[in-house]
Amino acid sequence: MKVLGNIRIVALLVGAALFAACPALSRASVSGTLISVDATDASNNTSNWTVLTTDAGVVVSGNHTSYAVSSSIALLDPSNNTVGTVEIGTSIDTWDDPAVALNFNVTAGATDTTFVINSAVVNFSPLTSVLAFASASITLTDSGGGGATLLGCEPNPPGTGPDAYQAVYNGNQLFTSLDPTPLVAGPGGTATVTERDPAIAPARRPIAGTVSSIQSQFCFILSAGDSASGTSRFDVQGTPVPEPGSLTLLGLGASLMLRRRRTA
Repeated sequence: MKVLGNIRIVALLVGAALFAACPALSRASVSGTLISVDATDASNNTSNWTVLTTDAGVVVSGNHTSYAVSSSIALLDPSNNTVGTVEIGTSIDTWDDPAVALNFNVTAGATDTTFVINSAVVNFSPLTSVLAFASASITLTDSGGGGATLLGCEPNPPGTGPDAYQAVYNGNQLFTSLDPTPLVAGPGGTATVTERDPAIAPARRPIAGTVSSIQSQFCFILSAGDSASGTSRFDVQGTPVPEPGSLTLLGLGASLMLRRRRTA
């Protein structure tokens, strides 16, 4: 039996409370996959663990959705061999701005292990004039006494090592990638990398066009037997795009007001 890794994740997926041109409320939504974890060891033994919004154990209370398990879950490969275990919790809330936060704690198995951790896709009414920021931090811990390494597998700016985190919008549009690697910890030690885009809080930078969904992902290779933990947040704010029906009502209202003025 191969143990690929242990993982504990807390993902906070934060939606939106948005108003269109009419005062109808438009909230963010998450459907389908709530969170997914892929783990692959050096022998290419792979396991996927996914929580769906319709799965047993997902609790919805008002504008809050949560899921948690208190015991380890076996990660099985297609041959039904155990390649790792997972402990996970996630929650979704609606706040004033659409945002997704993804936090994790993982331990590699007996060989170097690749982890790909995806948040849910948070969908919301289209926004324009969008301003956004993303931040991410990873701490690497040597557990075996021989030092530890973490190598990211996200796209990266020229001249830097591969990043370990990315924030995307509208399906596959990259807002930013953060946390350049390799990250190296000495024997019995730790190492941390932290980045924000834009660098200084509370600054944000614009996203051109409209935005209607956001998602976060961590992807990295972790040295055998060692641990890594991380936190992240991707936050956008903007002006709701009026729905066609709202524009029609506004146009009708303007016409009626103009007619009333002419007949007064």
